[in-house]
Amino acid sequence: LLPPDPGDVTAAVAACAAEADAALARSGPAAAAGPLAGAAALAFHRTLHFDGTTSPLVNSSNAFMQPLLDSAAWVRATRPQPPRLQPPAAGPTDRPHRLLLVTLKNWKFLEPVAAHYSGRSDVEVHRLDLADLPGLPLSPLQQLRLRLTGPDDARSLPWARPLAEAVDGADTVFLDWLQRGAVLLTALDPGRARVVVRLHSFEAFTVFPHLVGYDRVDDLVVVGPHLGRLLNHLVPDAAAPRRHVLANLADLHRFERPKPDDARFTLGVVGYGVVAKDPLWAVETLAVLRAQDRRYRLLLVGDDLDPAGPAGAAGYRRRLEERLAAPDVAGAVERVPFTPDVPDLLRRVGVVVSSSVRESFHLGLVEGAASGAVPVVRDWPLFSAVGGPRDLFPGDWVTPEPAAAAARVLALTADVATWRAAGAAAATWVRDRYDARTTQPRYDDLLLGR
Repeated sequence: LLPPDPGDVTAAVAACAAEADAALARSGPAAAAGPLAGAAALAFHRTLHFDGTTSPLVNSSNAFMQPLLDSAAWVRATRPQPPRLQPPAAGPTDRPHRLLLVTLKNWKFLEPVAAHYSGRSDVEVHRLDLADLPGLPLSPLQQLRLRLTGPDDARSLPWARPLAEAVDGADTVFLDWLQRGAVLLTALDPGRARVVVRLHSFEAFTVFPHLVGYDRVDDLVVVGPHLGRLLNHLVPDAAAPRRHVLANLADLHRFERPKPDDARFTLGVVGYGVVAKDPLWAVETLAVLRAQDRRYRLLLVGDDLDPAGPAGAAGYRRRLEERLAAPDVAGAVERVPFTPDVPDLLRRVGVVVSSSVRESFHLGLVEGAASGAVPVVRDWPLFSAVGGPRDLFPGDWVTPEPAAAAARVLALTADVATWRAAGAAAATWVRDRYDARTTQPRYDDLLLGR
């Protein structure tokens, strides 16, 4: 059970870490795994980092992590893995390049990569979903035990054999998400395969990046510079691999569809069903706008927050429902589910809003801008210590609070011509920088070594 006060959380983490250290000294590494997993469960509890609008991992320097950093058991579990025994082999010249795409269930950002390379004669694409391999140690307890007690090269362990066979058959392994799969992949010496791992965002707030063997990762991809800074702050060993800032592969030209003139009065938030998206910020922006002009509306796209979910999320949903019923916005907010045809849905949206407290890249915002919607981006407050949207987008897109956001909307939607010009400029900007036609050559260099 998570203590309600952050100071009490730190004390509870310290108590569990002390228990782990005592077990380590008394009975050896295996005995330390349970209490160390308890310490990690408290330190990386979702309520602290996902169900609110702040995170002590970002806000408190290393003070929040100090009980773990001072723990002998934690130091053992997070010690660097031995470096790879051989450098990766040069790319083949007499056959297609064998590209192994690896994830654990979530293929969202790998599907465009798979689709592109599957259509090329010089690349042979293989997929591996770690969920399909039996007996993998995937829980935090199992992975901490592996790092505490496992061999320097886990290839000798029964669960590792199918994974090792897949890696040995590849020229490049591209693993998405710096989490459980990365811990398992780097528990193995990679042989002659190049290993590329991509961090999105949520992983940085979990225990798993601390357990990765970065000396066995050749290239580490982050989708935003601010995430690289956060990772360096939390896990200094993550600086070992070559670092690349590279956007998700996306076809942005498919969003070029005509919008009706009255779309300029519709704000849109795409994917609002988690606390981190903070749709209340967009609602407050709408309230300021409607005080000037009642034509402004808000479209919330996606699933509602789960009322039966974690306490923080359930409480946020109650506040959202109460705010939506207030007279200044009542009836002006429409909620629609996700649709496979996002480009068609975005024809209704004249202003795309990133109301989030944190984002890695915010593909939904970029897609909205590519559709010709005027972008309004909150200065993601959770990441204020390490950067944020100004690392990725023009500074004039970024606003600190709803009043400033509303002022930007009013200025750029004052008439149809102004709105269309601003939207066209935004669409050109994101396509020039983030469309697959721009990013694909960098993916080729990264994955094929060309």
